[in-house]
Amino acid sequence: MDDQHDTHPQNSPVEAGPQLNADENVERIRDIIFGPQIRDYDNTMAKK
Repeated sequence: MDDQHDTHPQNSPVEAGPQLNADENVERIRDIIFGPQIRDYDNTMAKK
């Protein structure tokens, strides 16, 4: 019974998961909002 008290949702690795892929999610969201043009901008900035 005590084991159930130790595993609260706040401590679950599932909740921490999305933060690990935050950069990937940001890129996906930017693609949805701005489309391919934001990728061209990023590539241009990366070359400088």
